[in-house]
Amino acid sequence: MLDNFQAIHRKSVCQLVLVFCLECDRIKHMILIGPMMKKYFLLECLIASLMAIFSNSVTAAEQNSYSENTIIPRSILFGNPDHCAVRVSPDGKHLSYSAPDEGVMNIFVAPVDDVKKAKAITFDRGRGITSYTWTYLPGILIYSQDHDGDENDRLFVIDLATGKHHVIESNSGSLTKLVAISINHPSQIVIATNERVKEYFDLYSYDLVTHDKNILLENTEEYAQFIFGNDLNLVFAGKILPSGALAYSYFKESGEVVDEWMVVPFEDTETTSLLGVTHDNQWCYVVDSRDSNCSQLWSINLETEQKIYIGDSDIADISDVIVDQRSGKIQAYATEYLRTEYCFIDKLFQSKWNLARKIYDDLEADMMIASRSYNNEYWVIRFDIPSYGVKYYLYNTKKHQAEFLFDYMSSLSQYRLNPMECVIIEARDGLNLAGYLTLPQGARLDQNNNNISSKKYPLIIEVHGGPVARDSYGYNRDHQWLSNRGFAVLSVNYRSSSGFGKEFIRAGDGQWSKKMHEDILDAVQWAIDHNITDRNTVGIYGGSYGGYEVLVALSMTPDVFCCGVDVVGPSNLETLYNSIPPYWDCYVAIERRRFGLPEEPSDRDREILAESSPCTYAHQISKPILIAQGANDVRVKQAESDQIVDIMREHNIPYTYMLFHNEGHGFVRPENRLAFYAEMELFLHQNFLTKYEQAQDELLRANLTIDRFIGRGE
Repeated sequence: MLDNFQAIHRKSVCQLVLVFCLECDRIKHMILIGPMMKKYFLLECLIASLMAIFSNSVTAAEQNSYSENTIIPRSILFGNPDHCAVRVSPDGKHLSYSAPDEGVMNIFVAPVDDVKKAKAITFDRGRGITSYTWTYLPGILIYSQDHDGDENDRLFVIDLATGKHHVIESNSGSLTKLVAISINHPSQIVIATNERVKEYFDLYSYDLVTHDKNILLENTEEYAQFIFGNDLNLVFAGKILPSGALAYSYFKESGEVVDEWMVVPFEDTETTSLLGVTHDNQWCYVVDSRDSNCSQLWSINLETEQKIYIGDSDIADISDVIVDQRSGKIQAYATEYLRTEYCFIDKLFQSKWNLARKIYDDLEADMMIASRSYNNEYWVIRFDIPSYGVKYYLYNTKKHQAEFLFDYMSSLSQYRLNPMECVIIEARDGLNLAGYLTLPQGARLDQNNNNISSKKYPLIIEVHGGPVARDSYGYNRDHQWLSNRGFAVLSVNYRSSSGFGKEFIRAGDGQWSKKMHEDILDAVQWAIDHNITDRNTVGIYGGSYGGYEVLVALSMTPDVFCCGVDVVGPSNLETLYNSIPPYWDCYVAIERRRFGLPEEPSDRDREILAESSPCTYAHQISKPILIAQGANDVRVKQAESDQIVDIMREHNIPYTYMLFHNEGHGFVRPENRLAFYAEMELFLHQNFLTKYEQAQDELLRANLTIDRFIGRGE
């Protein structure tokens, strides 16, 4: 519910400054950061300087060669990447990527045969641009951008030939999304916008040349999903029924609409969906778990409804599907349990894949195709290596030649990163939980994942958001940062995580703070049993649902964890449920059932939500806590953090609360992101006495307010 950063199927995968009174009987120490408030920062600088004298802090510049004590600078780990979102244009003439320009992520474009000639084509000086798409009209790109995290995305069209930018007009406060493009109609696109009503999206055709926008579908039927054919014809539209089921309507070429052509029960909504249709509009592809636990890949004839089985896995859902752009036919699919594994349908494609895999033939690396030209001549290959980072190559499939393009962050090569171990943790009820463990340099595990090093390590449990999302194998900057500072880091896919079958997801329904929390406790016990950590040296950290779990852990099981860091986590499930964004209304039935609520919740049901809300138990928090929130968050509103902070203050419980005024659900601006991690690193050092990189001026650069409440004197 809380995060949509990860899709079930990877497709073409917060300025009001709050001023608090400095009253001696209420607050022992607080700083304010914002316009005209930097003078308050002097006290913090003085305290930080004194602390550094008596601590084992290290400045990155003091490191001359790599050793176990070498600090990898936060600016490298959490600053803007050198390159990301690397694409090749459909016509194979251009390469594009997102990279910093004056410290802000912007789009760059280069000739495909000379990446050194890349030039910036956007010049944003705010939150940056990383989400963009090439259209089939040569030299035309589209990018999306919101305002300070409000998630009201607007679409912008860029013409490389003229350098002109054109905004696709929409009403203020509305959200516009790109829905479909097609090689058959290169100057036309389909967009969806909720400018008529906030709850649902109408469909429009948009002309990239004339900039005309014409209505295609006024969405009075309250559809939530749309699938188009290669002629930009609407083929399927899906709506959520009051029961939580998903019903697809089929729009035939004759004009007939077949309602409920396919109905997906609530239990299968996370693991079953229509993917698309072949270019001849004869077949559609679907991942379907209605007759199985894990999703299976099928093709369905649209005329006869004949179903042909393509493939599946017994232990994992379909996680990726590779489609031939010229025919719309499937060439390969992937499943992901611990790591991603591909199965191939197209043997010619498989032979090209196998040759590309040899570019970086390291078992630690996972490969994926980030982008392809329409004629399949050029592939942008992405290698994800936990102990190195991400590398991009351009592969010419006709010449069988590969050219190294970029590192995600080239400065990482100066440091030794730590490998990621895949682990299986058995929960108390026998459910297997897939997880990922990263240890500090020098740590050693035996074949049963027991720590056989000479020492144990403080442990951070990192909890992913969602909750219907997952942790995956690959380069993870949180894991590398924490393990570099001396922590063991464990990420576990608790029940309700996606990718492991519908039964695993449904095992989390109604289990917020209950069995889902027990899974986290079982992960802690696993690490203790495997000699990785001691019971009194465990911290917890997470964002969104993961932030909620941090609050649950510290309020409901206060003796298990030494401290916790909550980022944009909800504290009250009733206020969360009642404050979802308007355009999520179509999914309310699904969210209601995830919470374990009936269609018409009673007073007792609201009591059940309260019983799973950290606010109810906030008076029990006894361990240090850091809370970070975006003021413009539309998913987990600022009130979620404010209300638990108010309760802690009322009960004289210390906390640190960071409020970022120009962020939403997560911290996009690098100055804010670096400020958060600087504060978190100091917080962890104070609680575990681990090594840390001394903060410089990160807090001064960010747009935030920090409330440090250390309690009132008794």
